[in-house]
Amino acid sequence: MAPRCWRSWLRPGEGDLPVQSGLIARDGVRLAWQRRGQPPGNSPTVVLAHGLTDAANTWGEVETRLATSFDVLSYDARGHGRSDRAGDYSVAAHTADLIELVRALHVLDPVLMGHSMGGVHSALAAAQLAPRAVVLEEPAWPEVADDGTKDIAASRRSVVEIADLTESQRADRCRNEHPTWSDRDISAWVEARGQVDPDAVSWFDSWAITNRWREHISQLCCPGLLVTGDVNPTVTTTAAAEATRLWPKVQVRRIHGAGHNARRDQFEPFWRILADFLKQL
Repeated sequence: MAPRCWRSWLRPGEGDLPVQSGLIARDGVRLAWQRRGQPPGNSPTVVLAHGLTDAANTWGEVETRLATSFDVLSYDARGHGRSDRAGDYSVAAHTADLIELVRALHVLDPVLMGHSMGGVHSALAAAQLAPRAVVLEEPAWPEVADDGTKDIAASRRSVVEIADLTESQRADRCRNEHPTWSDRDISAWVEARGQVDPDAVSWFDSWAITNRWREHISQLCCPGLLVTGDVNPTVTTTAAAEATRLWPKVQVRRIHGAGHNARRDQFEPFWRILADFLKQL
């Protein structure tokens, strides 16, 4: 089915920057997106792809600051946020969604930026979208992480357990597990975890087969930024070193005190690294 797109224009946004929002449908699944910041075409577009069980709202302060200089496009992946639930949560389906979103909204020469699951999809989509640059925050590379062997049923139960908590209980849990997160990050996480389809964790069924990360990044010719942490990171130092060999134009930055959620664990160091990289483009 060809993608269809609905749009609404210029509702108030963070920092009084206009926001454009809408839905795009691919194969019967409606994906919710929002666009804020500078007028499309006048500034480079940064496309934000969130991680598993997160949503577009979890980009928070990163999105707000980017919007002062860029056209920023974020979206809820299928089964997340305001997007439809689906029967297919494979890496291939998610990646196809990202590609269609960019094409349907006529985005040219974007910066693709993804966290965890979204990092996987961004790297895969880059082969077809010819981006200006790719930014990967702790991408979920299965040959590096143990998550490729996750018990899907147990993962699903965990998602349901968190969703069944009250918002106050979810907030307390998040605050205890992530003491350096801002109130805005916690609120966004609470909302996202209450919206996600528990079956979305079936994504793990396909990633170890589909995401051959070494093969994919070796095909990237654009500048890249790989951001990871030093607190039980998904991307090990060995993997990061291999990434620089396979993707000569990538810069690797490791943030002290950050884990898998680098931008939320240590926001200001993350932002300085990101801003410096974008200035080079």
